[in-house]
Amino acid sequence: MIEKHYIHTFSKQEQDRLLNQAQFLERYIYQNIDFSDCHHLLEIGCGVGAQILLLAKKFPHLKIDGIDSAYSQIARANNVLKDCIASGTVKLQVASGYQLPFADGSYDSVCIFCVLEHTNHPLAILQEAYRVLMLNGIFYCTEVFNSGLYIYPNCPAINDYWYAFNQYQIDGGGDPDIGIKLANLAIEAKFKQISFYEISPLLDGRMRLKSQRIKFLNYWKSLFLSAAENLLAEGRTTSAIVSSLHQEFAALVENRKAIFCYSGKQIECYK
Repeated sequence: MIEKHYIHTFSKQEQDRLLNQAQFLERYIYQNIDFSDCHHLLEIGCGVGAQILLLAKKFPHLKIDGIDSAYSQIARANNVLKDCIASGTVKLQVASGYQLPFADGSYDSVCIFCVLEHTNHPLAILQEAYRVLMLNGIFYCTEVFNSGLYIYPNCPAINDYWYAFNQYQIDGGGDPDIGIKLANLAIEAKFKQISFYEISPLLDGRMRLKSQRIKFLNYWKSLFLSAAENLLAEGRTTSAIVSSLHQEFAALVENRKAIFCYSGKQIECYK
């Protein structure tokens, strides 16, 4: 399901970053997600199990199934979620989001977190999500909108690197702006009652504690640099740009007038 040129790699370091990412983004992503009235949830593209770990804590009554096309991700997820698996709360398997190994109407809820950006055919995955949902089942999808990034003051190295990051994803068949297209994709997949939510982590002058600013900006720097190995190997960026990127992030920490706003998107809809 994740295409050949996966921008972030499948290294242990990257898997650890995904676990940290889920914790960092939790307060932003889960403002509108509610599975209180659901019983059986499927996560398509569960990766290392980071979101399932959160979901199992937030909604302990749920039975949760997770699928991912990468054996290495499921192997790590089996370890991360070993207690949930042992209790019978969670089941994991290697499978493709393009061809889910489940009967029509198997679930009353389905979710996707930052998977469609890496795929060639996002509509096909939404159509599969629709197929395995029960009538009136709920679907949440959270995705990126990388063109929405805003930074003040201007950071040339970050901008250059971010352009290379996104172009690499496009050249590999992905879409770094898929989030803005979610509602249209949901309509085409025949979902109904579609709600569209903004997810915009923001640093500005109100974030006064230096420790908070460091934590916030270090997360985004780690996300950006998760692609550095591939970008450097293919000559899409340079070590000088990466070095300048570090310096610009450090300057943003110290500048109380700095603004860093990332734009993600989320839909809630029904079958």
